[in-house]
Amino acid sequence: MTDLLPIAELCTTNQPFSAVMKIDDQRFADAIEEIKEHLERHFERSDKRFDHIERRMEQQGALKDCLNGDQLLDNQDLCKLLHVTKRTLASYRLKGLIPYYMADNGKCYYKSSDIDRLLKRRG
Repeated sequence: MTDLLPIAELCTTNQPFSAVMKIDDQRFADAIEEIKEHLERHFERSDKRFDHIERRMEQQGALKDCLNGDQLLDNQDLCKLLHVTKRTLASYRLKGLIPYYMADNGKCYYKSSDIDRLLKRRG
């Protein structure tokens, strides 16, 4: 075995692969296995992230279904609609001025029909 370079050095050279490194079959197989294991771990993490996103989307869909398809607004949506801050919106909730629904994750939602009725009453 002669002239073996670590894999990291191979990546930093500007020479073709064949000119950079003479490698025996076992070392090459080990390097390929290391790369394969790294990619498998990466894809497993990605799969877990996608599963998490999918669960959250299902939860949001279930919340919309349980409210008979009425459009739901979150804090950001309602703040923009009413031209108020999130703190003002929280104050409205605490005072009972505005009806809301809290999801399992602690996020507040508002039915658009409730907000329409509230705005019409306030005139």
